[in-house]
Amino acid sequence: MMLAGNATQLGLSAGTAGVAPGGSSADNRIAFAFANDIGADADKLCWIAASQLAVLYGLEAEYHCPDVTSYLSGCGLKTFADFDAPCGTYSAKATCSDTGGQPTQNSAALLAARAGLSDRLFLNEFEQARPAP
Repeated sequence: MMLAGNATQLGLSAGTAGVAPGGSSADNRIAFAFANDIGADADKLCWIAASQLAVLYGLEAEYHCPDVTSYLSGCGLKTFADFDAPCGTYSAKATCSDTGGQPTQNSAALLAARAGLSDRLFLNEFEQARPAP
């Protein structure tokens, strides 16, 4: 996940907040959240980064405002919602491509199934680190 720069540095349209290769989950792919275009809104940067990360795991946008994959705004804090929502950016689609044609997607369940769950915050053992005396 790359959090830096702006969209035009990759030849994308100005104002593009993030981008990731879609399709099924695969190794060795990178997603971008263009921090310079997003600006000082830390929540928005985190939501866009999380949304692009979801794309790397084969999820698509949900037409459910509280979900981090949603393009909709004005609904408060976003999360990977444990909710069966229709897919779509600014309107609901009849089916979701990442669920084999099902009418809904549950981003929390799909991400857990595809990426796995962990009770560890840092995977490099920082949990065990202690401040220097």
